[in-house]
Amino acid sequence: MQAVTDDDTDHADQDDSRSTSRTRIVIAVVAVLVVALGALRIVTLTNDRSSLQEQVEQLEESLRIARGDAGAQIEQLEAEVAVLDDRIADLESALVSTTGDLEDARADVDDLTARLDERRAERDELQEQIDELQEIVDIVGTEVTLMPDLFGVSIDEVTELAEELRIELVVVEVAPSNVIARPGDVIEQLPLEDTPLLPGSVVWVEVYTPDNGEDD
Repeated sequence: MQAVTDDDTDHADQDDSRSTSRTRIVIAVVAVLVVALGALRIVTLTNDRSSLQEQVEQLEESLRIARGDAGAQIEQLEAEVAVLDDRIADLESALVSTTGDLEDARADVDDLTARLDERRAERDELQEQIDELQEIVDIVGTEVTLMPDLFGVSIDEVTELAEELRIELVVVEVAPSNVIARPGDVIEQLPLEDTPLLPGSVVWVEVYTPDNGEDD
């Protein structure tokens, strides 16, 4: 075996020292990298936290706005509901009033219907009388004439008509102060218009005959 010299020992010590230094350098570099990565991670997390915080604040603001809008909408809806309630109350009042008017109108209709029935009954009675007279006419061969309206007709025309219809005319001269008519005009008659007349029937008329000196 060869003897280990002092130079060999020195070389070995130098190699160990260099190896230790490199190891320390590597460890230091790794430590720096770890610290740098940790710092970068912290910065990233901080940024993320800030971004999330901003998003939360935005969401809270949106929520406050939404709540405010909803409150305004609720108030508007409540106001509209109040208006509709008032409108419904008005309609109910109008309905009650209209119902009352309708009941009054129905009462009026019933009254008019009753009066119409009375008039129809009178008409039917007159028609029966006319039919009876017509039967008599058919038997005796005489034609029935309905009494004409003589109001406002001059007595001369009425006299001619009486001769034509072969009826007896009774003339009464009157001069009432509350009548406006021409002298010689008929102001009253019996029987009334549309009364059946037979030859020889008596017709009574009042003729307006003002006193002398009275204006026409």
